[in-house]
Amino acid sequence: MENLGESELLGDDGDEDVFAYNQLAFGRLRLAEDSNLPTQLYKHVQVRVTYKLETSPSKHVAYQIEFASVSRPFQTRYSSLERFHRHMSVIMKRIELIALYFDHILNGRDFKYRDSSTLKDFLIRDLREKYRSALRSELFEQALNNLMPILDLLEILELVCADRVTALTLICLCNAKSGQVDTAKMFSQKTLQFITSNSKIFSGKKYSSLISEAISVAGKVSSHSELNAYQVSSEMDDAGTPRSTISTTASFAEEI
Repeated sequence: MENLGESELLGDDGDEDVFAYNQLAFGRLRLAEDSNLPTQLYKHVQVRVTYKLETSPSKHVAYQIEFASVSRPFQTRYSSLERFHRHMSVIMKRIELIALYFDHILNGRDFKYRDSSTLKDFLIRDLREKYRSALRSELFEQALNNLMPILDLLEILELVCADRVTALTLICLCNAKSGQVDTAKMFSQKTLQFITSNSKIFSGKKYSSLISEAISVAGKVSSHSELNAYQVSSEMDDAGTPRSTISTTASFAEEI
């Protein structure tokens, strides 16, 4: 390779002179450390960067980045790397803004936004549709994979709502249907405890059918009673919204 000075090599798009090197704002890109990543599984990567002068389709510098001495080098132009870096900066900025936004929504103004049905629907809507679909096909273990994250989220946010009763009851029922007797019994107790500890909230008429059915299911699981009569299905409410049900009368999918 011809030995050229740096100013001669910086012929890439957007690199008008040697000072462009200092304009790449790597220092402003702060990649947050995630303590949950299994860093113990990774080895430290030794990075080596070289360059070569390309003449086709135009004269430019190609930077070759090696992540191991025996690996095939990754090749890029400076302008491509700069565009990548700018995209990464945008992503990191958005991450910061989203974190601030949800911190305000969940913790600001005396937590008044946290109990919003609009927020709750946004957070669990996709999972709700997935467990409904699984229940319609009687895929109880698949339904559990989507019910458990819903319950975890509602518990973390400390929300006392119909969706939480629904999740507890359906988890109880799905475990019973899947033959997971001990787990079903554990969730039957959790269902009854949650209803009891929030009896004032659930004493309203709008919760009556939901709570009645939840107690019935939890009681049958606890006492080893027959559960075959409970068929999980999907109905449409007056607004055309699908509802998961565990009987022909009690709806278990949405806050009334």
